Amino acid sequence: MGSFEENILVCKTKSSAEQDQFRTRYNAMTKERDQLWVERDNFQAKVSVVEQHTQQRWRYYNSNFYFISTEMKTWEGSREDCVRRGADLVVINSREKYVFIHGLSKETFWIGLTDRVEEGIWKWVDGTALTTGYWGRGQPNNQNGMEEDCAARWSDLSTTDNGWHDAPCNELHFWICEKMA
Repeated sequence: MGSFEENILVCKTKSSAEQDQFRTRYNAMTKERDQLWVERDNFQAKVSVVEQHTQQRWRYYNSNFYFISTEMKTWEGSREDCVRRGADLVVINSREKYVFIHGLSKETFWIGLTDRVEEGIWKWVDGTALTTGYWGRGQPNNQNGMEEDCAARWSDLSTTDNGWHDAPCNELHFWICEKMA
């Protein structure tokens, strides 16, 4: 009889160990499923934001949205419009971004660069100093002694000079806003 009781005890022990192992796997899979649901919800929220912005003429690139204006304003008026949109004038701090922004429009447009605070010290609207510039030939130049304290990506179809120019901030140009996605 002892052998029979030992077999029952062994079966109960195995059954208990298998249940523990099953429970552990089940809990791990439940946790993984819940994490996947969170990731799915986050992804769907991002897709919704992208869809909403693209319907409002925003372009998506490298984790940022870019708005290309269809009207002209002064540099300050352009910046105010960007701020109303939860953005600011575009900051161009890499060659890749320069190429992308350059391809958005063939028009002359304001960028978020100015030397209003201190002449000759160009700063971006986010407060960072200009480290790499894509100035047009002979720029910046304060042409004819004018106060040209705001930067624009210039589009001169008669030449190949489509770099940045300093310009009077009260000129009217198109603009590009930028905000993080």
